[in-house]
Amino acid sequence: MPRQESGPAGLQASWARCQAIYGLDPRQPLRVPRLTHGEVRVRQRPLEEALARSLGVIARLRDIAADAGYCLLIADTDGVIIRDFCDSDPARALHDRGLTAGTIWQEAEVGTNGIGTAIAEGRALSVNGADHFNQELRGLFCSSAPLLDHRGVRVGTLDLSGRSCERRSELVLIDRLVAEAVAGFQTTLFRHHHRRDLIVALSAAAPGGEEDGGLVAIDDGGRILGATAGALPLLGASEPADLAGRPADAAIGIAPDLLERAAGRLMRREGRPGYARALPRPAPQPPPQPPPPARGIARSPSAARPGLGRPDLGRNGLDALAGGDAAMAERVRLARRLLDRGLPILLQGETGTGKDVFARAMHRESVRGDAPFIAVNCAAIPATLLDAELFGYAPGTFTGGLKEGKPGRIAAAAGGTLFLDEIGDMPLELQTRLLRVLADGEVVPLGGGAPRRVDFSLICATHRDLDRLVAAGGFRQDLYYRIAGATIALPALRQRSDIVELALAFIAAEHPGVTLTAPALALIASHDWPGNIRQLRHALTFAALTCQDGRIAATDLPALAGTQPGPAQRAPLRQAAGGAERARILSALAAAGGRVTGAARLLGVSRATLHRRLRSLAIRR
Repeated sequence: MPRQESGPAGLQASWARCQAIYGLDPRQPLRVPRLTHGEVRVRQRPLEEALARSLGVIARLRDIAADAGYCLLIADTDGVIIRDFCDSDPARALHDRGLTAGTIWQEAEVGTNGIGTAIAEGRALSVNGADHFNQELRGLFCSSAPLLDHRGVRVGTLDLSGRSCERRSELVLIDRLVAEAVAGFQTTLFRHHHRRDLIVALSAAAPGGEEDGGLVAIDDGGRILGATAGALPLLGASEPADLAGRPADAAIGIAPDLLERAAGRLMRREGRPGYARALPRPAPQPPPQPPPPARGIARSPSAARPGLGRPDLGRNGLDALAGGDAAMAERVRLARRLLDRGLPILLQGETGTGKDVFARAMHRESVRGDAPFIAVNCAAIPATLLDAELFGYAPGTFTGGLKEGKPGRIAAAAGGTLFLDEIGDMPLELQTRLLRVLADGEVVPLGGGAPRRVDFSLICATHRDLDRLVAAGGFRQDLYYRIAGATIALPALRQRSDIVELALAFIAAEHPGVTLTAPALALIASHDWPGNIRQLRHALTFAALTCQDGRIAATDLPALAGTQPGPAQRAPLRQAAGGAERARILSALAAAGGRVTGAARLLGVSRATLHRRLRSLAIRR
């Protein structure tokens, strides 16, 4: 029989749905559906930026979960776990039993459970032991709550899961930790989105702060733009839409200009319970200035060219990498916000997505831009040599080594940036040495000698899933925390909307005088590009060197001609048609030197028609 109570609200409605609507049997073997790794990656993308901005909130809860033996799980709006953090032996045991990324915890599939039932009922709840509908889940405790974005729209579910527990105090504590984490998640996104607006923190009682109540954003006209979930009951509203456009002074009980003049000071609300204080607005940041040119360094002509393969790495380096893709532009904006903040950066993405070029562009735009940029590919150097290459060695350490010794790449990066590419392939014993360097701020060469103080910015990159590598014992968890102060995931080329623009930019920069025909551009736009930007660059270079009369036709791309996207990548008909039209328009614009009048003439349409198509296809001239 279903349990009649589970916390203050009970789960009777969920059990009723399981029996009457889903037709589930509590005694049936548990079969949790699971997606492929590729399908999980697709589902991770919508939440990547939100999770990156909320890294501190997630990291704090992850540490607590590890200490308590719980799994920290993040699911999307369909109940699919997209990230799992199982950092202790008890948690890893649950991970191996199915609490893992890719599993689907919809209530209709597995019965009453934390994630699925929280989604079905649209509220935070916990499910402990026999509260689960399926008997195989009755050894678990799950506390779940909706993740809301800055608008109050549900974008996922956060869950802490562990062994079932009879200690009421522990269950209440876990529920509170989950509630604080989801509130912190929304607060972080809200403050970022409204960073240029006046933000007021409300609280039910002094001393107050956004942790005790919620936040409300106000425009320059004194009207409410939005509010976090914690602020709604203090404003007499059930959802943010009820507040949008309302005068802030009437809702808060204090005039916004008065709050802002006393920013940071707690003020009692007039005619309403509780307190309010305005958060100080961040000081405006001056636009980034280009670093002065380094003296005595000769640059090759190709290094100064903008384009796909060797983008301009000066003031506009990151902008050049963004191209015309909105997702990549957001990565660039995130990178700029992180510059010179002292956080180690982890770049993730498939092989060939340009992680090394992105890292170099970040270095050149940082305050250390004139200092050395030292790159080490941890997968390309044999393990027996990588130790000496990274940490250096003292005189006489090796037979055949330099008699004066060698300082090593880490010491060479002092004052600049150390870029460790393919960090996931670093041997475990070297991970231990690297961790010591990062913890102590000094490096000791092989063979002994005096420690040398080192100060550098750290950027790491990998195409591997470090979470899974940590769980499998192939990467140190403590090192992972040291290098992933912030994570930026670079999209694969097939996920970008500006493939054709990138191809045209590369040809213009590296092979002036060569043009791409519309069929060639259509083929480029429809290809899957498993090798990403590196493959595109090589294909275009080959075609530019072998084409006839300086015009690249589809047949000049032999690696692509005759291939079709696989089933998982095949675009819908409307999207494919749009890609072909986009290719034709871009080709005409390139042939007309970017002039709309000339391109319209080549396409046989009016200027007004072409302008409309440029807007609808989001093509920037």
